[in-house]
Amino acid sequence: MLKCEACGVELTGNLRRCPLCQGTLDGGPDDVVPSPLPSQRVFLQSRRLAAQIVTFAAGLLVILGVFFMVLFDWPWRIVLACCLSVAVTGLYAVNAIRQAVGPLRLLLRAFYVVELAALIWFAVLGSRIVTMFVIPITTMAAIGTGAILMMVLGTEALDRFFKYFVFNIVFALLPLVFLPLGWAPWRLLVMVSALVGVLFAFALAVFAHRQVRREFGKQFGA
Repeated sequence: MLKCEACGVELTGNLRRCPLCQGTLDGGPDDVVPSPLPSQRVFLQSRRLAAQIVTFAAGLLVILGVFFMVLFDWPWRIVLACCLSVAVTGLYAVNAIRQAVGPLRLLLRAFYVVELAALIWFAVLGSRIVTMFVIPITTMAAIGTGAILMMVLGTEALDRFFKYFVFNIVFALLPLVFLPLGWAPWRLLVMVSALVGVLFAFALAVFAHRQVRREFGKQFGA
């Protein structure tokens, strides 16, 4: 009997990888009973087609953006920021499709895509709305999602999403750099974001310090 540890399903037949996530399978193949799941080829073909559709759609939006910029004299900075944001979002979607990312990981990674797109807008347009509002709010939403996962899944959340929790804490503190640089004149949300990150880290240290130590060594080789 074959088993996929990532999906938690048992499979029969002579499969090399899980048809759901393409992860490696544990156990031995069963040549007697056919697999109840469709062949891997069907999943790979549909996934490849979806990735191609997303790539085409993102490329089409970029081409149309440049076309209308030239045709209607749209501000090139705004068009550039839009095109880069579309490209980043498209790459994220294609990567998620090809790797068959689970819904919870998809959600946690989406916060990083939003922050990256926001940084692109700030780099191109210099809008301080991004540094004062968008990035701190997105970071707090990511930490709030992590806290909900901890309450619902308990210690299992640390087993599955520990790296995301660490990254969220780091990203919550990074906006503090905006203050001395003058990028966040209204600093309330930046300070609140940092406070939320510190409180989340403190909660992990108090309520799950042993598992945090173990996961930190396992994930980061410490």
